[in-house]
Amino acid sequence: MFAARYSVEMLICSGRFSIRIVGLGPSTKLGPSEENGPLGETLQSGYVEYVSAGFRDEAQVLKARQEAEAVSHMVAPNSPTNNHKLHHSVNMQRNKECN
Repeated sequence: MFAARYSVEMLICSGRFSIRIVGLGPSTKLGPSEENGPLGETLQSGYVEYVSAGFRDEAQVLKARQEAEAVSHMVAPNSPTNNHKLHHSVNMQRNKECN
């Protein structure tokens, strides 16, 4: 499961947007209910695209954003790590550089 799943499912159900999910892993891991729901179906059909990218790598972020009309930034390091530097790097510094 990924954090933005509810927002993505709402966009899917609207039928008005093409959607690209960007994550760190080589693929997104879905729970059983997601696999059989709108998210799993649209990932399999190609309506929703998954792209792997490092969020602190400017070239990868720019490539993932190509042709996007809008971006919803929902990245957050795993909270149990309590790593303030990582949180700041991913959420604050990266946003400044990409805007």
